[in-house]
Amino acid sequence: MSHQRKSAVIEAMLGVLEARIQEAQSAREGLTKSRDTASKSTAGDKHETGRAMMEAELSRAEDQLQKALRMRNELKQLPTGNLEVIGQGAWVQTNLGEFMVSIGIGRIVVDETPCFALSGGSPLGQVLLGERVGGSCEFQGRRYDVEAIH
Repeated sequence: MSHQRKSAVIEAMLGVLEARIQEAQSAREGLTKSRDTASKSTAGDKHETGRAMMEAELSRAEDQLQKALRMRNELKQLPTGNLEVIGQGAWVQTNLGEFMVSIGIGRIVVDETPCFALSGGSPLGQVLLGERVGGSCEFQGRRYDVEAIH
């Protein structure tokens, strides 16, 4: 059951990333068209300021796209087998909820149950890394008992 849950969470995460990629691509295309159209119109200080703002927005959209593409790549390269110790690619069930140690995209809901996707470099991720089933760790005054790892 837990292996199926891990797969479902990863699929949901991929869905979130695909939506981010589509959104960033659409924004980039729209901004590129606007910039190119504006280039053909009037010149002057207002035009140059507007163009600079569009370039900055275009750069942000490109950065978001590249980040989402990198995250999707990282997610697709995670180890898929069962793990005995919490590490990169681990789906973890604790007394305080589910966690996917992978990429930091936050709360994912699958079958009405939340799972938190966090990176191993995040504060909670660092505390969880290396734990085994039956182990526990403390973070911000809360005790996390590790019940399952996949």
